Amino acid sequence: MDSKLSSSSSSKSSVPNSPVATPSSAAFSLPSYHSPEPESLYSDSEFETEPRRSERKQAKQINYVVSDDDMVAFDEAYAEGVKLYISSATDRGEPQSYREATSPKNPDSKHWIEAIQTELKSLQDHGTWELVPRPEGKHIVSCKWVWRIKIREDGSVEQYKARLVARGFTQTRGVDFNETFAPVTRLDNLRLLITNAVENDWEFRQIDVKTAYLYAKLDEEVYMEAPEGLTGIPDGYCCHLIRALYRLRQAGRQWYHELSGVMKKFGMKRIPSDPHTFIATKVVKKKECRLILPVYVDDLFPFGDKALTDDFENWIPKYFKT
Repeated sequence: MDSKLSSSSSSKSSVPNSPVATPSSAAFSLPSYHSPEPESLYSDSEFETEPRRSERKQAKQINYVVSDDDMVAFDEAYAEGVKLYISSATDRGEPQSYREATSPKNPDSKHWIEAIQTELKSLQDHGTWELVPRPEGKHIVSCKWVWRIKIREDGSVEQYKARLVARGFTQTRGVDFNETFAPVTRLDNLRLLITNAVENDWEFRQIDVKTAYLYAKLDEEVYMEAPEGLTGIPDGYCCHLIRALYRLRQAGRQWYHELSGVMKKFGMKRIPSDPHTFIATKVVKKKECRLILPVYVDDLFPFGDKALTDDFENWIPKYFKT
């Protein structure tokens, strides 16, 4: 019995220990691989020993020699021009209130009074409001005057401009305004259209609609305090706004709806993906012409064939003053 156990034990001990293959090592063991040397794959003849050189003729470079004295003189002239422009705009002073603008102590009061009368006449000609007794329980929006002095490049005054605007921040959503969104084109769109105009030999124009918002009618019932400078107002009366006065919360949206209606009369369609751009195709003088019109607030940018662009530019003043 003991001899059998000893023989069996000796036979087991004589077998060398071999590593046991685990499932993980058996599944993921890969043969060793040595990458060949680069010289064995490629030869020197496959590479160019000298870099390739362009055969295009290079334009002759012009070296401008500017002395230090010239640079100093240029800097001084530029600084003097900036000072002249800033001083012309600030030394004259833009008033901060109606009383300051019309005060006899203001040397420019005559120009400001003329600007106020011009603005009020424009508002009345457009039928911007009607005078009504102050309604009870209705929200009344306030307004103010905004003053600007337009300066020419030489520093002289080009225009004294007064604009009456509503204080839109005093409006209440759901009471005197609802939606405010109005699409406008982007600079990238204009760059793309300018590129197409050059390639297709199109015309490119810019049309500025004056007092654009005043062409748009309001859908909501909006009341506003009578502005300073408006005479002949009975006591207890206010302005019932009919047109979209500047800085009303919905003014831009109402103008866009008004413009869209006019564009339909010309046969233009709005692009669904870019609602700020209109397009039209017509036959002019037996030739098919195309017109693309992006809109940025009150600026219109017609791109297209000359015949149709001229036709549009002559047609638009029938509806808007440009």
